[in-house]
Amino acid sequence: MTDQVGSVEQAIQAEDAGADAIIAQGAEAGGHIHDSVTSLVLLPQVARAVSIPVVGSGGFASGVSLVAAMALDAQGIHCGTAFVAMQESFAHEIHKQKIVQAQPTDTIHTDAFAINWPPHSPVRVIKTGVKWCYET
Repeated sequence: MTDQVGSVEQAIQAEDAGADAIIAQGAEAGGHIHDSVTSLVLLPQVARAVSIPVVGSGGFASGVSLVAAMALDAQGIHCGTAFVAMQESFAHEIHKQKIVQAQPTDTIHTDAFAINWPPHSPVRVIKTGVKWCYET
């Protein structure tokens, strides 16, 4: 079992619950995020706090970022958004195109997609002309 976490406390709870590995998700991640700590800060903290493998998530999508994550004591990286844009993905072609064309400053955090998540649960999305309920 692998658990995705956004804090050291969540990582310890996951390990205590029997997780075999931890995905430490920084605030740079696309989609729903668990906390506001960046990957560069979170990864080494989680790696020091648990005795099981830790995988970095949030802003990692290349061999260079894999090396950076491993320098922070991660055993690997989780590349969610990069795989959404792949040909094999079932995502809509327009969605894939928007991901590929997006620049680092083209995203926002919003709770507009907090369906089945607690209120004010941020999700990183690509900006559009629509005004969202909650933007940071």
